[in-house]
Amino acid sequence: MTNAAFARTTLEAIWKEVLGDAYASGTHDMSFFEFGGSSIQLLELSRRIMAAFDVKIPLRQLFEFSTIEQQVSLVEGLRGTGAEEVPPPARGGARPTAHGDRALVPQQAVKLRRLKTSSGGRRVFAALRVDGSFDPHRLFDAFRAVVTSRDALCGTFAWREGEPVWRTLPAQDMRFEAPHVEAVSDEDEALAYLAGQAERELAPWEGQLARLSVARVDETTHYVLMVVSHLAVDGWSLGVLLDQLAQEYSGAAADVADLPSFYDWAEHYNSQIAERGGMAGVVRDWREYLGPPPYQRGTPMPPAVPGAERGCTKAYVRLDAATTQLLRRAAARHDATVFSLLVAALHRQESDGSRHDLQYSTATSVRHELGSEHIAGLLSDARVLVRCVSAPDTPAAAALVETERSRRQALGLLAPPYRTLRAHMGEDVLDESTTPYVALNPAWLSTPRKMGSAIATPAPLTAPEDYPKYVQYWWTDEGEQLVCTLRVPSDRFTPGQADALLRRTVDSTLAFARACDT
Repeated sequence: MTNAAFARTTLEAIWKEVLGDAYASGTHDMSFFEFGGSSIQLLELSRRIMAAFDVKIPLRQLFEFSTIEQQVSLVEGLRGTGAEEVPPPARGGARPTAHGDRALVPQQAVKLRRLKTSSGGRRVFAALRVDGSFDPHRLFDAFRAVVTSRDALCGTFAWREGEPVWRTLPAQDMRFEAPHVEAVSDEDEALAYLAGQAERELAPWEGQLARLSVARVDETTHYVLMVVSHLAVDGWSLGVLLDQLAQEYSGAAADVADLPSFYDWAEHYNSQIAERGGMAGVVRDWREYLGPPPYQRGTPMPPAVPGAERGCTKAYVRLDAATTQLLRRAAARHDATVFSLLVAALHRQESDGSRHDLQYSTATSVRHELGSEHIAGLLSDARVLVRCVSAPDTPAAAALVETERSRRQALGLLAPPYRTLRAHMGEDVLDESTTPYVALNPAWLSTPRKMGSAIATPAPLTAPEDYPKYVQYWWTDEGEQLVCTLRVPSDRFTPGQADALLRRTVDSTLAFARACDT
């Protein structure tokens, strides 16, 4: 048998082991992804190929050489380069004992390859309004302590041999801006300042993956914005970081080891899945980075496998450009956002009382950077959410009526994710009757809320076993189109029911939008 024939036979056996019955034996010119291969499966494929042929193959090359025939030529050209074991990332955010480079998890690597070296990439945001006694400079010190304590933030991205890596740095080498408190005259000016700060890029290639901005209206009213690179943390981690920031501000000992970073957890989970095998049918959300998502209405995710998707059913809807513009016009007329309209409609669909024991989680993924108009309009999202949760039988249109009462309710509703702020900063600072603070971007926090309750006591989701407990709903902005996604517990919803719920949600939103357009 020739070297090429041996390589072809070996690769076919590896593909069969990784893809299972999805792979059609003897097919050498179809892409790995055409057989339903996922990115996690590609990671397993990479490990097995490197072990079988004693070669070192960057994962990027397997995206490019995705057929068996292409991989035959690839391994033949790389024989003898030697596979290199990649050390696992630090767990739980604890600082490493030594500084140096480590490989990135696949999600980060794919994103970085799509960016220019100088680009800061996408960012996640959280904003608070604090009423009462407050020391902003103490908060800046606490922020520095949070960043330097976490491996996911205390470092910089770099290139090594053409591949992106994470380079941990000593705390003294991290880049922090000089603490600055912007004096403003009122809330509008504060929001405008925060919007400008949100639009400023970070410098993840120069040791800046997070930034804190503070605006001061008077001695008892401050606005705080935390911006973190989405290359370093996920939206799940944002609430965790805010909890730690509150503990540092109060002087309490922050248990960093028990505050997991999503990307570190994802790498650990991916490794476990790869070691166990049996990954046929796994399709990860971040496959969107490989090309346009193929999702259409009525196409739920494949059956779940052990791990993050266990116990969950998903449904998707893609809205065309004309429909997307219709929704945006309706949202603009009510000083709201498309997301708030869709969430209001979702809660309306579940207002019959049959599933009020379900907890709701909302998240939004905006592919393009948030602009000033988004920051200024995010309070409207809060108003819609609180009206729909506290009065689920209220029509979506009425939920958009802006009153001071609904605004104050919204501020109270969004307080629970930061319950440690209340515990550590004192009731004199955080009194619900004075609307102490607000998350200006509640969508990023994935905060579960129980139906029928105006104020819940939620916590950030940090583990896969939490997923089946919640109904999650989010949308992805793809420029001219929107993709709406619904995740529901599979023990309560069949795929058909999930799709029907999402269809009713979108249809009712469109009916409302058309009424606004006449």
